[in-house]
Amino acid sequence: MSLKTQVLSGLKWSALSKLIAQLFSWVSTFLVIRVLTPEDYGLMAIVSVFFTFITIFTVNGFVTSLVQSQKLEKDVCNQIFTLSLSLYIFISIVISYFAQNIASFYENEQIENVIYAMALITPLNSFCIIPNAYLNIEMNFKAKAICESIAAFCSAIVALSFAYSGSGYWALFYALVAELSIRTILLNLTNSYSYRLDARLNALKNILSFSFKIQLNQLIWFSYNKLDTLIVGKYLGIQQLGIYNVGVEIASLPMTKASALLNQVGLSAFSKVNTDFHACRYYLERAIKLLSLIIFPVFVGISSIAEELVLVFIGSKWVEAGAIIAVFSLIFPFRMINSVIHNFLIAINQPTLAVQNTFIICFSVIVAILIGVQYGIFYTAIAWMTGFCLAFLVIIIRTKKHSKVKFSTLFCWFSPFIVSLLMWLLVWLTEILLSNKDISIIYMLGIKILVGGLFIVAAYSLLYRNDIKNLLKKK
Repeated sequence: MSLKTQVLSGLKWSALSKLIAQLFSWVSTFLVIRVLTPEDYGLMAIVSVFFTFITIFTVNGFVTSLVQSQKLEKDVCNQIFTLSLSLYIFISIVISYFAQNIASFYENEQIENVIYAMALITPLNSFCIIPNAYLNIEMNFKAKAICESIAAFCSAIVALSFAYSGSGYWALFYALVAELSIRTILLNLTNSYSYRLDARLNALKNILSFSFKIQLNQLIWFSYNKLDTLIVGKYLGIQQLGIYNVGVEIASLPMTKASALLNQVGLSAFSKVNTDFHACRYYLERAIKLLSLIIFPVFVGISSIAEELVLVFIGSKWVEAGAIIAVFSLIFPFRMINSVIHNFLIAINQPTLAVQNTFIICFSVIVAILIGVQYGIFYTAIAWMTGFCLAFLVIIIRTKKHSKVKFSTLFCWFSPFIVSLLMWLLVWLTEILLSNKDISIIYMLGIKILVGGLFIVAAYSLLYRNDIKNLLKKK
């Protein structure tokens, strides 16, 4: 099977799983948010930050290293499993030790019990490392699609059941338990490796050397992606953090699933041709061009209808989240493009450049957030966008230098953003024209979607019809 066929097959099955998971996620997320309070989401957001750190630092680094190496050796698998499990248990114990202090810092005693509960289930992630790497290397995304879809469905059912039974923030925890447990079981059923504990590290010399750079990058990524949660929670309170976090979560729903697809398929594809720089650049150019055509109208469209989405789907108590959704929906397309660039650098064995890029974003965003948080959650979001855009501009300049892409290619990458902004402007003008009419929120939402959708279809038919056809052709 050719690489192109593998990539297209991987994209098909990954896209299918993400679409199914997306539907479950969207429906369950909106229904659960309607029931829970901003305080519930704020509390879980704080706790999740500490345990996301472990996953980012262990699972992502090891899986990426194994996929890049394109092979799984028995000793390597055993030792990575042992090391990751040990790290999970150790860091979970450390976080639990400081649980009371964390709860006092955020002036919410309920945080302590949730930390203890999270510490018990988080080590399950270590059992997913080898199966994940195996399926990615083999580009067997069909099996992975099935596992993730089933886990997403079960998580959604659990979240809804406990939320509507009055469990509050515990509904979010139980949903996480269900997803993690089922995903772990199903992934291991697809894995032919029967790994065991092995405390030696002798087989990990090359893996750990590469993995350290990846993990450093992941640690920096964690900082710019999650520190805003800790900062907002401290300076603006758990309630405002809940509104901020829900806004970010809703805006990121398309990105969360699509980014996972890109990382799964993209890194595997790049790694298959990592010895051929020109082939890597070819896939980089095509991937970003195709991605841009899809994501810019989707996210800019969400930004244009953010207020109506909130009022229709999650209720007026979350009205402040509308502005957060509008801002972050403009950020996330560029973050997805940055993920492709990141995978490209990893695949061509340039993890140092990837780390540097992530550090640039991290520094810029954190400085901006510390300024924005002084003025409220909306200005925190604006500051986030400003800091990221400045850093992204630097990354694009660096990418052009190292990948040797042409200016015309860069224009092709980002021209759909300009078209999408014109759509946003048209939708806004439509809202202004109808503002004096007695139109319900639901009808206004429908009209804005119709206007924006028709504009994009017309614009893409005129401007990008040949581009889309060419992108889907064989090299």
